[in-house]
Amino acid sequence: MRDLISIIVIISSIILSIYIGIWLMLVGGIVQLLNSINPIDSLGIALGITRIIFAKPTLIIILKLGLLIAKEIQD
Repeated sequence: MRDLISIIVIISSIILSIYIGIWLMLVGGIVQLLNSINPIDSLGIALGITRIIFAKPTLIIILKLGLLIAKEIQD
């Protein structure tokens, strides 16, 4: 039973990290950056660049937390 729960946690953490890291952070940052160019919105450009920069660390942190939780459930 613990193995099944840990597998579900691993799969859900992979899906969640891909959704947040790639879709919300990377693609959302690119879209926000492009929307802020015309008319020029400096805060929107800065936030878009920040979202793009922090996309990979966010993905890695969420994935590692999910794997850590799954490991603790399995032990």
